[in-house]
Amino acid sequence: MKSLKRFADYFIFNHFFIGCCAGAQTLLTYKVFNIPVNAKLVTIISLSTCLVYNACELPLKTINLHKRGSIADFKLVFNRHKIVLFTILGLLILFMTPMLKMNTVIVLFFMLLICLVYSLPLIDIQYKRKNLREIYILKVFIISIIWVLSTVYLPYIEFGKEIGILSLINLMFRQLFFIAVIALTFDLRDIQEDTKNNLFTIPVIIGQKNSKLLCLML
Repeated sequence: MKSLKRFADYFIFNHFFIGCCAGAQTLLTYKVFNIPVNAKLVTIISLSTCLVYNACELPLKTINLHKRGSIADFKLVFNRHKIVLFTILGLLILFMTPMLKMNTVIVLFFMLLICLVYSLPLIDIQYKRKNLREIYILKVFIISIIWVLSTVYLPYIEFGKEIGILSLINLMFRQLFFIAVIALTFDLRDIQEDTKNNLFTIPVIIGQKNSKLLCLML
């Protein structure tokens, strides 16, 4: 039982579970569109999701800007296990990416840039380095859009044949609302910590009751 628990903890806390969820959502897209499954794309989406969620947890600390125009100093403290995991995932993704069409690779690169700005403090706001999730209510929208692009739009463009724009838009909006509800639920759980850290998520701004009503509406 202890070995099983250790495996479950490793699988969940290193975000392999969330990677599998992304793969499952991608498979659902293939099912809805009734098109052949591209196993390589499903694998890349799963691995990329796992990599990005691990990247968001890298213990990166920044020092506030002391004067106008100066550059923040970064103090990186990496866990050895995270480095190995991050490297393996990155190499696997780089190895498999050339197997995809160029349009798919371009969208993947665009998503990677968004994820980097989302997780790393690269934006200078009022002499402080911040990431996108620290900016006013952007967190839920960015998470939802990235999941929609990866699990719905990527299979659409990789297939390369006409599916129907109305079917695509319909599924993208359904997925958008579904992911938004899940993201809001986690923000509700973290409302006290986010308030303490001055993260202006939707539950922090409109309160728990109104956030729950919003989830029900979506």
